[in-house]
Amino acid sequence: MAVPMHPSALLIKANPHMRARTRQLLEQLGAHVEETGAGMDGLALFEAMTPDIVVLDMAMQDLDAHTVCRTIRKLPNGQSVPVLALLDYEDSRVIDAAYDAGATDCLVKPVCATVLRRRVRYMLDSRHCLHVLAAKEAQLAKAQSIAAVGSWYWDILEGHIQMSDEMRRLHGTTEDVVDGNCDVLLRHVHPEDRPLVELALQNAWRLGLPYDIEYRLLCADGTQRYVQGKCEVAMAPSRQPLRMVGTVQDISERKLQEVRLLKTANYDVLTDIPNRNLLNDRVTQAIAHAQRAGQQVVMCCLDLDGFKFINNSFGYAAGDMLLRMVALRLTDAVRECDTVARLGGGEFIVVLHGVDKDAPVGALARKIMNQFLAPFVVEGQDIYVTASVGISVYPQDSHNGDGLLRCADAALHMAKGRGRNCAEFYTHKMGVDAERHMALETAMRTALDNGEFELDYQPKVALRGGQVFGMEALLRWRRPGLGVVSPAEFIPLAEETGAIVAIGEWVLRTACRQLRHWHDMGHTQLTMAVNLSPRQFVRQDVPALIRATLADSGLPAKALELELTESILMSDGTGVRDALLQLKAIGVTLALDDFGTGYSSLSYLKRFPIDVLKIDRSFIQDLAADAEDASLTRTIVLMAQSLHMKTVAEGVETLAQLSFLRRCKCDAIQGYFFSKPLNADAMTSLLRDRRCLPAVVNAVNPRQTLLIVHDSMDVVASLSGMLRDEGYQILGAATPEQAFELLAIHPVQVILCTLRLPAMSGTALLERVKKMCPETIRILLSEHRDLDAVLEAIDRGTAYRFYSKPWDERKLRENLRDAFRHQAALYGSGNAGAGNGADGDDPFTGDALPALLERG
Repeated sequence: MAVPMHPSALLIKANPHMRARTRQLLEQLGAHVEETGAGMDGLALFEAMTPDIVVLDMAMQDLDAHTVCRTIRKLPNGQSVPVLALLDYEDSRVIDAAYDAGATDCLVKPVCATVLRRRVRYMLDSRHCLHVLAAKEAQLAKAQSIAAVGSWYWDILEGHIQMSDEMRRLHGTTEDVVDGNCDVLLRHVHPEDRPLVELALQNAWRLGLPYDIEYRLLCADGTQRYVQGKCEVAMAPSRQPLRMVGTVQDISERKLQEVRLLKTANYDVLTDIPNRNLLNDRVTQAIAHAQRAGQQVVMCCLDLDGFKFINNSFGYAAGDMLLRMVALRLTDAVRECDTVARLGGGEFIVVLHGVDKDAPVGALARKIMNQFLAPFVVEGQDIYVTASVGISVYPQDSHNGDGLLRCADAALHMAKGRGRNCAEFYTHKMGVDAERHMALETAMRTALDNGEFELDYQPKVALRGGQVFGMEALLRWRRPGLGVVSPAEFIPLAEETGAIVAIGEWVLRTACRQLRHWHDMGHTQLTMAVNLSPRQFVRQDVPALIRATLADSGLPAKALELELTESILMSDGTGVRDALLQLKAIGVTLALDDFGTGYSSLSYLKRFPIDVLKIDRSFIQDLAADAEDASLTRTIVLMAQSLHMKTVAEGVETLAQLSFLRRCKCDAIQGYFFSKPLNADAMTSLLRDRRCLPAVVNAVNPRQTLLIVHDSMDVVASLSGMLRDEGYQILGAATPEQAFELLAIHPVQVILCTLRLPAMSGTALLERVKKMCPETIRILLSEHRDLDAVLEAIDRGTAYRFYSKPWDERKLRENLRDAFRHQAALYGSGNAGAGNGADGDDPFTGDALPALLERG
C-alpha cells in the first residue's frame, strides 16, 4: 500500500534548527508540513488540519509533551493519527512513558535521516492501510445490513466469539466479542428449533461437518424471525476444532412469500376459496371417504349466466365484487366439510361430501340455486344474477374426480343449452360428447405418424419501423375426410393425454427447420416463437431438446423464442427455474404468454428469467373503449419497460388498437390487422414482398389536437369553424364509440365534450377518458340547468373546466389556449393519449373532420 500522494504532517519541536532539518526530511517525502515550537500551538494546529502524522519532540517547554500526546488522542480523529515521539536519550522508563502517553513509535535523538524517513513512510503506510480496512469493514457491514446477513467468528482456542453488527442486531445483543462457548449462538433460538441448531453445532464441533439449516429466532419484543444459518469449521491435523465461521441470514420475507405462493397455488386470489389444485385434492379425499362409508359425493358445476355482460356493463371492479359475494353465499349454504371452489371467470364448483345414498340430491341442488333468488348489492345497486348448474354423482357417474368434473361439465353445457337458470343431472345420453372425446384421443395417437399435423405462421411486427421481425408457429390438425379440428378442442386433449410431448417436439423441430430455410433465403433477422407445454417440462429434458434441435437445424439460439404459460411457472418452482436458467444460458428468448389472464404475479417476473411479455387478446379486444383494459395494458407495458422486458400484443385487429398500443410504447403486435396465420408458402410470399405496416400507421401528429364530442355534428362543425384559425387539428365525434376510437388513434391533448350524449352522459365519458388517457385535458360543455352535475364533475377531477351556453367565442379561444399550455406544461408538447407520444408525422390531418361529419 503506497504512501498518500500528498500527506500532511504536524511537526511540534522546540529547537528551530532541528525543526527546520526535520521539516526538510518530511517534505522530501512529499508531505505538506505545518510546524510549531509550542505544545499549545501544536494542539490548535491539530484541530485545524487533522494531519496524517504528528512528529512530536518530547522535550517541550511550555507544555509537557506527554500531555500534548494524551490530548491529541482525545481530540476528534485523534485516535487514528500516528504520533512519532522524538526522545532525548534511550531509557526504558522514558520509552514506556512515551508509549503510555499515546505515542505510536519512538526515535532517540540525534535521529538518523534515513531512519526517520523510513519510519515516517512506514507509519503513513500503516495509517492508509487502516483507513482502507475501515472502509472495507464499513462496506461489508452495510452490505450485510442490506442483505440481512450477519456473520460470526469463533476462535475456539482463544475462547471468544466475534459478531458483526448485523449479527448483533439479529440476536439482540450489544457485545461484538463474547467470551465463552456457543451458548451465545443458541440464546435466542426458538425452543422448538433449539435441538436442531444444537445438533448442527455439535456435529460441526466434533466431526468438522459444515451445516446449512433454517430455524427461528425469538426477538426481545416477542416476534420471531426465520433465519438461515451456515457454518464452516477449520480442524487441526489432530481433528481438533480450531475455529468456526458462520453466517445467519434473515429469510423472514422469503418465508412469508413462500406462504403466499402456497396460498396462491391452492386458493383463488380473488375470492379466497379453493382453486382447481386444492379442489382436486379435496375431491380425491371425499371419494376415498365415501368409498369406505358407502356414501355419495355430489359435484355441482356452476356458471354465472351472462357474467361477461355484467363485467361490460358495470365494470370489472363490480364483477370482482360480485364474484366474492357469490363465493360467500355458496360457502354459507353448505356444510363446513363441503368444498366451494372457483375455476375461473364465473365458474364455481360445489362438492358435497359424504351424502347418504337415500338423500334427496335434487333438494341439495335447489338449495344452491336458491342462493341466487335474492339480488346482490354491488356499489349500492341491486344486481340479479342467475346460474346454470350441472350435477354429477359418485359412484353412479364416475369413480374419480376428473370423471366427475367432466360429467358435471357436460351437464352444465346441457343446462346452458336449455336456456340457462336451471340445473341438469348428468345422464348417459350426454356420453355422446365423451365418445367424441375418445374418438379424438384415438385419432390423435396416429395423427403425428400419418402426417396430419401442419404449422401455420403468424407474423410479428415491430411497432417501431413496422417490419416483420418474426412469427409464431401455430399448430393445425387436418383430419382426412373430416377437415380441420379446432385447436381449442384437440390441444387440451393432447395436454390431458400426454400426446402434447411428442407433438410439441415435432412442432419445435419443424418450425426451426422452416426458419432455417427462411434464413438461407436471406431473411436472417427473423425469429420463431414456439409454445411449450407444461407436460414437456415434466416429461422431457427441455434444455437438452432445445440444444439438439438447434444443432440439427443449424439455427442460432437467439432466433428461437419459447413461449411459456403461467401454469408452467406454477408447476414446480425449483425444477422449472433451473430449466429456464439453462435455456437462458443456451441463448434462447423466453416469453410469458397470455400475461394477465391467470395467476399473474410479479414474483414470476422476479424469479424467472423472462424476456418478453405477451399481452393477452382479451385486453386488446376492447382496448379502445374499455378503461380497465386500457389502464391494465398501459400498466403492463410500463412494468415490462421497468424490468427491461419487451411486450407483444396479441389479437390486434383495428387501427385504434394499434395506435393505442404504439403510443403506449408497446414493442410489437400480431393479429389480423397485419395478417392472419399463414402456411409456409404464403409466409414465404409475404417475406419476399417485404410487406410491413403502412407508413401512415407509424406516424403521430405533432400538431395540437382538439376532440369535440357533441351529439349534433352541426355544433361540432360550428365550433370547428370558430376555431379554424387557431391551428389546431380538430376531430369531431357524435357518439361515445366514435370518441373512444379517435382517442385511441390520435394523441388528443384537449377534449371538449357536451354533457348530454346518447347512451352515456358527458361526465361518464370524461370519467372514462380520465382513466384511459390521463394526459388529455377534459372540458365540459353544458347548459345552466346542468350546473350541479358539472360542479360535481369538477370536484371529482373529471373535468378541468366547463362552459355553459351561450358560449363566449373570445373566452372559449383563450381558455382552450390555456388548456393546451397547461397540458404541455404537465406532459410536454404534443403528448397525450395512451402514453408519452411518439416520433413522426400523423397522417390524419384536419381533413379527417369532414369525413367524420359525413359519417355522423
